[in-house]
Amino acid sequence: MNGTSEFFDDRFADGHGLPQTDVSLGGLNNYQFRGISIANGWTSLAFSRYFSTFDKYDVPISTGTMIGRYPRSRASPLPL
Repeated sequence: MNGTSEFFDDRFADGHGLPQTDVSLGGLNNYQFRGISIANGWTSLAFSRYFSTFDKYDVPISTGTMIGRYPRSRASPLPL
């Protein structure tokens, strides 16, 4: 990959199914993609976002337990 964020979006879902982009719902793309690293069979993604974005499609980041979602695959679907 070339380090761009062409494969990642700020998305929102309140049920089952593919989450829609915040932008398509009228919100904002509130995260910054920082990079990707691949080493020893592990892929790490780095991104940043304000704790509170005031975007109704973002959950504020707090000091308590946060639930996150991430994909997992044994094979890369993208050319590396």
